[in-house]
Amino acid sequence: EAAKMAGSSLSAPLDGLSLESLMADEAKFVDGMCQLLADLDAKERDVTLLLDMKDRLNNLFSVVIVGEFNAGKSSLINAILGSRFCQEGVVPTTTTINMLRYGDGKESGQIQRNKDYLELFLPVPLLKQVTVVDTPGTNAIIKEQTRLTKGFIPQSDLVIFVTSAERPVTETEGKLLDYIREWGKKVVMVLNKVDLFEDEESQMKVLAFVKENCARILGSEPPVFGIAGRLALNSKLKRAAGDIAAADELWERSQFAQLESYIVNQLTDKKEAAKLKLESPLGVAERFLDNYKQAASLGGKITEDDKVVLIEIKDSIEAYEKSVLEALQNKLDKLDTLLNAVQQKASETSAKVLSGPYI
Repeated sequence: EAAKMAGSSLSAPLDGLSLESLMADEAKFVDGMCQLLADLDAKERDVTLLLDMKDRLNNLFSVVIVGEFNAGKSSLINAILGSRFCQEGVVPTTTTINMLRYGDGKESGQIQRNKDYLELFLPVPLLKQVTVVDTPGTNAIIKEQTRLTKGFIPQSDLVIFVTSAERPVTETEGKLLDYIREWGKKVVMVLNKVDLFEDEESQMKVLAFVKENCARILGSEPPVFGIAGRLALNSKLKRAAGDIAAADELWERSQFAQLESYIVNQLTDKKEAAKLKLESPLGVAERFLDNYKQAASLGGKITEDDKVVLIEIKDSIEAYEKSVLEALQNKLDKLDTLLNAVQQKASETSAKVLSGPYI
């Protein structure tokens, strides 16, 4: 029944649908996959996460900033928002998931939801369009911080991965990138602290290194930007204070304009934003289905290994094994069908959002 529901959702005509109708169509599709996962005895937390992703379709666009501690995540966020909202330092400073939302006047301030999640309401117009999530630095001595960051990645619409010019794309950063890839998330790479390079040639070599290694890990080359986050923030602070000449000089050195333009375009281009928003639950669903398919296949191999012994013990067990294997194959076939449906859905959604007139 779940497969039929998913299939009927896929076959529904999409021409002329509004964005709301497109989201409703995807929500029905996700419901069908959740039902199938439940039938396969999937972990409750997996089904819950997928349902939560469906509910997030109507929320603001979510940009999650990740990277190792001292890579410059907080300086990047401060530069984007134009003030020192996030604490910066040479030791791990962010120990919780900090969700930055819009709030002005009485609505500004912060709310500690629990020991792991803090919401900050800031009078920054950009936050009317997007929720920015500052995550704890990974590869710190406090392993809980890495767990928190990994746990939030599936909920993102776009991941900005910050790596430092001092140690670009380390082994542990590569592992985190691979983890992000498994969830089907779009990644934007930021090489921070490029002001440390002595010349442009050195910077170009490191940027090429970042592009090459990220393409190898992610399977495709992501957008890569070289910036100096602290210089960009200082430029905005100088401009606010009226020191235009100093602000212009710092802004030029920060190389921040291209990244800022890219982020703004991602948020103001409704088709691109809708495409990423709709693809997010599908990436999560594909990850879960692939995991359960592999688990089911492993079960089949164990049954085949056991068969050699079982046949020698009792001939009648052959009939029993045959029925078990048939049932297992049916499950695998269902998973194959649904995986194909997810991939087809993602492809159709991308094409429709980019070419359709409904946004």
